[in-house]
This record gives sequence, C-alpha cells and structure tokens, in this order.
Amino acid sequence: MAWKQAHAVSVMFALTLSAAFAGQAYAGSCEGSDRIPHKEADCLNAGWSNNYDDWSSGKVWAKNFCHEHGTVVAKVDIKDGKDLTWYMKSSKKYNKKTGWLDIRGVYCCADLSDFCNESEIYDADCTEQYESSAASDTCSREVISAPTDDTCVVEAVCQRQHPWGAYSKATSRSEITTSFSNMSKLHNCDAELQVGKC
Repeated sequence: MAWKQAHAVSVMFALTLSAAFAGQAYAGSCEGSDRIPHKEADCLNAGWSNNYDDWSSGKVWAKNFCHEHGTVVAKVDIKDGKDLTWYMKSSKKYNKKTGWLDIRGVYCCADLSDFCNESEIYDADCTEQYESSAASDTCSREVISAPTDDTCVVEAVCQRQHPWGAYSKATSRSEITTSFSNMSKLHNCDAELQVGKC
C-alpha cells in the first residue's frame, strides 16, 4: 500500500514538472509572429555572412541598442542546425563563427525581450507617467501611445462631474496629445483631459 502511494506521488510530481516545463516553453519560445526581423527592430543591430570558400567560414553578430532600458533577446536562425539564442543585457557585441552552416536570419524575440523597438520604450514611459497622474484615478480604458520620444497621446473614458464637484457615473471619451514631461500633470476636468488642475 505504501509503495502504491509513493508511486502515485512520484507520478503526480513528474506530471506537474512536465506541465511546468511545457508552460515555460509555451510562455517564451520566440516562434512565428514573435520573431521580429532585425531590420524591423530598432533595438537590435545584427549581421552575418555565409562563406563557402576554402579560406574562411561564416560568422554572425548582434548587439543590443537599447541596453539602458532592458534585455534584448536575439534568435539566430541556422539552417540544418540548432538555432542560437542570445540574451543581451548590455551593449556588448555578441559574435560567433558558424563554420559552414547557413544563417537564414537574426530576429528579435518579442515574447522574450523587454523591447524590440524604441517606440515600445516610449509607450511604456508614457504609461508610467500617466499612471502617476490625478487623471488616472477617474479615467479608464486608456490607450496610450508615443509618436515620438517626447510626445505622448492618451485616449481614455473619463467620468463627468456633478455641478458640486463630485464625479458621477456618466462618462465621456477624451483625448490629449502632450509632452512626456506633462503626462504626470494630467487632470480629468469634467471628462476632459488637461494639463494642470481644473
């Protein structure tokens, strides 16, 4: 009886462990649409050469251009070989000789990287600033973007105010374009977003 219980526990442990590993693989696999070609990723600079002569072999390199903001994960796609995955946390240039293997491309892993493009960094910065503003308390369903590194756009559904000042359940959609430095100063003034107090 004790052996059966121990066996059952070990089987359950193995199943739980395999499920956990499967979840990890699914959570970050850098496949399909999560592979951003390096020429479409501002934060990843990369290149390679496939040489076939008798005197040299192929090579590949990559560099994180957004290291001040986080990690960029590069996937090196190798034909008929095991792909390389580089977790680049600094500005260090990663290099590797690839012998006679063909490099098909270098990609930024959108599901593993902090950022693949600078616009994502600006969006995140604008969002962080907005969340510290007074407007965030009475507005919801925000869509925040950053057309440039110093411009933020906020679209939100904001509560209206009663004549005596209290907020009601009535809402209206509001939009504002402002500088990054003004995002933390936004207020909801009767369902109109504005910089500074009402």
